[in-house]
Amino acid sequence: MAEKTYRLGCDIGGTFTDFVLLNDATGEIHINKCLTT
Repeated sequence: MAEKTYRLGCDIGGTFTDFVLLNDATGEIHINKCLTT
């Protein structure tokens, strides 16, 4: 079974908290925003 490796990035400044999830094996990127106020 292949190992899955992901990287998660967060930006917690400003009006929104931003998240980026990168699948290292496929290069697939998921982006999400969450209102922080």
